[in-house]
Amino acid sequence: MASEEGLLEEVRRLREEISGKLRELEERIKKLEDEISPSRIISITWRIARVEASAHRILSLARNTLVSVPDMEKDLRNYFADLGGLVEMVRREAGAVSWDLVKSCTSVAIHAAKTAGLPFRIIANIAIDKLGEAAADAIDENVVKGVYGLVDWDYWKRLIAGYKRP
Repeated sequence: MASEEGLLEEVRRLREEISGKLRELEERIKKLEDEISPSRIISITWRIARVEASAHRILSLARNTLVSVPDMEKDLRNYFADLGGLVEMVRREAGAVSWDLVKSCTSVAIHAAKTAGLPFRIIANIAIDKLGEAAADAIDENVVKGVYGLVDWDYWKRLIAGYKRP
């Protein structure tokens, strides 16, 4: 009889412990559901679509032999502004940004600008203007060196020296 009471008491204790754990899990799930709201996902998706559309426009312009520097510069400004908005939104919503992914995006713009004959200093100044200190993380120095050469690579390194984290 004493063993049955001890067993019954142990079952009650385990039931309370499991109920507490279930409540804790339900609270965590609710918190995650709130963080992943459909409106947040739609906003991020919209920003990604804008960046993608800007990138396609830049690539189309780069292949056009009649492209003017002001047109290309305008579209690069729009592209980097859209990318900056996306980076800020992802940073705000997710807490961290995948800089490798962002670098792959900016690499496309750098190649397109070079194809269109745009000087790197224009790209660098637009990137700093639209991305701020995030430009240091967003542009791959090796791409700059490979596409534009050592002089522009050195210019970029000096330009972002104040933004780089040690």
